[in-house]
Amino acid sequence: MLKSFFNLTKKERKASVYFIMLMLVLLMVKYWASSDKNTVVSEVFVEQVADEVVLKEISQTRNKKASPERFVENKKKIKIDSRARVNVTSFFDPNRMAQSDWVSFGLSEKQAVTMMRFIDSRGGVVEAEELLDVYVLSKEDKEVLVSWCRIDKESVNEWEQADFKRIKGVGEVLTLRIMKYRDKLGGFYSLNQLNEVYGLDSSVVNKIKERTKITVVNSIAINSWSYRELMNHPYIAKSEAKLIIKQRTIAPFKEESQLFEVFSDEKKIERLKPYISYE
Repeated sequence: MLKSFFNLTKKERKASVYFIMLMLVLLMVKYWASSDKNTVVSEVFVEQVADEVVLKEISQTRNKKASPERFVENKKKIKIDSRARVNVTSFFDPNRMAQSDWVSFGLSEKQAVTMMRFIDSRGGVVEAEELLDVYVLSKEDKEVLVSWCRIDKESVNEWEQADFKRIKGVGEVLTLRIMKYRDKLGGFYSLNQLNEVYGLDSSVVNKIKERTKITVVNSIAINSWSYRELMNHPYIAKSEAKLIIKQRTIAPFKEESQLFEVFSDEKKIERLKPYISYE
């Protein structure tokens, strides 16, 4: 074995020595980590590990010289990633964080950019545990973030264009179509009503459902709305709007049973009930 070792070229022998040194260093790191998981690696030790990794890279460059500038640049990168530690002292919603907010937590600029891209690629984070999938952070950092993460689902009736566009599969046209239909209804009282929006795929509807909730809708003042206001509601036809006005001149609407004088379809009444106000 020794004979074959000395048959190697000078560069190959040097590379082998560096590789053995790197393995010894990594074994020391593993031993340290298993004996005390909560101890932070010292800056000196991290620098030594960085030196070994970069030296290995230089030794493997057989046909061209590695510049000192490249050595310093790579070493710096390893040191930054190794010593990064988040510092969070209050609950936060990752879907409402700006890049500068992540930096204030102790993330590097590069890590903050990656975090923003990660959240945008998912159309927002639904569960705190999703942050465990961010590859640029250490396991300890991710666990801290998850423990402080609190996702506040905003009502779909309060969503703006930017909120809808974050959902993969929802562009400018669909966003405007959803908002227009929502405003005509007076707001959604059930997330299943999203299925009534033309062109909205069921998989996209499910993504929206995961990221939002429902709040109170705007009521239909059945005893005071004008004919135009009534007929503009998606659930009320022109003929039904005329019947409503005709019936309320005889007797104001006071209860659900009176709706059968206008709507013969019980299912339609069920759809309308959450919107009807008898005041």
